[in-house]
Amino acid sequence: IAQFWHSYIDALIKLGRFNDAKALLTQAKAKGATGKPFAVLSKSIGLLEKAYKAKVQRCKKLFNDGSFQKIITISESLIRSYPNLFEPYILCASAYHALDNNDCALDNYKQAIKLKPDFAEAFNSMGTILASKSDFDGAVDSYRQAIKINPDYAEAYDNLGIALLDKGAFGAALSNYKTLLKLRPYYAEAHNNMGNTLRALGYFNEALQSYKKAIKIKPSDALVYNNMGITFSHQCERRLAIDSFKRAIAIRPDFPLAEYNLGDELLKDQNFVSGFQGLEYRWKTRDNLGTYLVTSKPAWAGEFGQTVFVWGEQGIGDEIMFSSLIPELHSMCSKLIVQCDERLIPLYQRSFPEDIIYKSIRGDVAEDSYDFHIPIGSLAGKFRTSLESFSKTSRGYLVPDKTKTSQLRQNLLEGGAKTLIGISWNTASPLRHANNRNIALADLAQALSSPEVQLVCLQYGDVSHEIDTLKKEFGIDVLRVSEIDKRNDIDGLASLIMACDKIVSTTNATVHLAGALGADVKVLLPFSARWIWGTKGSQSTWYDTVTPYWQDVEGDWRNILNSVKLL
Repeated sequence: IAQFWHSYIDALIKLGRFNDAKALLTQAKAKGATGKPFAVLSKSIGLLEKAYKAKVQRCKKLFNDGSFQKIITISESLIRSYPNLFEPYILCASAYHALDNNDCALDNYKQAIKLKPDFAEAFNSMGTILASKSDFDGAVDSYRQAIKINPDYAEAYDNLGIALLDKGAFGAALSNYKTLLKLRPYYAEAHNNMGNTLRALGYFNEALQSYKKAIKIKPSDALVYNNMGITFSHQCERRLAIDSFKRAIAIRPDFPLAEYNLGDELLKDQNFVSGFQGLEYRWKTRDNLGTYLVTSKPAWAGEFGQTVFVWGEQGIGDEIMFSSLIPELHSMCSKLIVQCDERLIPLYQRSFPEDIIYKSIRGDVAEDSYDFHIPIGSLAGKFRTSLESFSKTSRGYLVPDKTKTSQLRQNLLEGGAKTLIGISWNTASPLRHANNRNIALADLAQALSSPEVQLVCLQYGDVSHEIDTLKKEFGIDVLRVSEIDKRNDIDGLASLIMACDKIVSTTNATVHLAGALGADVKVLLPFSARWIWGTKGSQSTWYDTVTPYWQDVEGDWRNILNSVKLL
């Protein structure tokens, strides 16, 4: 019997179940199991438990020092010794997460949950990792599991709302925050995120009320002032937006997102010097800009007679827009290397000085082949410091294949139309709220259709079903030029644009291309749009031949459609 007690207690010690081992040892002694072996067990329990707790505590202290690799080493050692204890897995997962090794972090959280299925904090942490990997469905499931375990878990509710917001489930996010604020009415972060949700739904005044509640609870929260600035910007309240961003920066001087947003708003105010300085913070935000060039060479700051490497960033529409600055940079360089989207190279070769070297892959440009480098978006801060400076290229700067343009126009006019209007109605931008720029093809086509007008499709992507449905339901024909791949053949698309008399488009890469070609363009804008389109009642800042048409009411295209009927 004594051997049974000894083996059982020893097994519990090896599993790290120290409390169970101590309880069983007490029970064994009461049953008469005594002697040296049991005294050794008693001492072992104490020593091993003390050593285990000391290592756990050391890991927790190491978090404050940022010594995450040491935590991983210690916690993995504990896992090897006590594979059935959940706490080392949590420590290990947290350290991996801090090092952005999210796959290893997830593996450890999952193992911890197997050992302790009711550990709400692990589900919440898993949700955070899944959200960072853009697995918003998985994040939502994890947060909901955490809330199921702990219905009063405010942080999980808050994170759930953010994940729902990120996946576009605005209604569900709003309902979630209403529930959370019933539980925690003085939770400032929840009021802030309620404001973000209301803003996403277009309820700007209500969003501002939520932000004000958050500030009343937590007056020094820079993030809330930044979000207020974004909301004021959506309402075209430029002065209030600028003041909010400045307040955020005053509270938190190292706040790149607020600096970037302030820069964007200052550009709308035509303060180009300060505005472009603000946009330089873009590399410190989480926007989808790409990766900053890793090089030992310095950034170009206006030096003459050097070899300069200009590298692409952001989307193809932005590359087209900023390419207007290439000739001015070229005039200051002994040699210019331009890395850009491969689809743009034929157009650039025709439009810009012939000695410019073009590369489509950044890695193909050796570091020893240039003296300075600069991202193409940063050229604006060097060459566009006043409204007058935009006039250098605002009438157009790209040159299409004129022979192809002529052939396309001749073919398009064979049906007897007098006017060709190229149309584009959607954007593929991944940015949040980008779908606010989209307009229904049927609405646009009905506004433009007339017996003397032939509509021409400039929309990239497979839109055959939309065009066929338009023909079937409204009898309006939109010509498709199948020989031109509007997503991949940008040079061909340029010729097709210039074959048309006018272009009517929402904001996407096509409208940038049309403006860069100097085409007669009518751009259809949401209530709040980028600074490059100027302000309501003004002409486009970047493109003289582009006429902006603004929504009078957020999300309502009727005033614009009534205006384009007169074209």
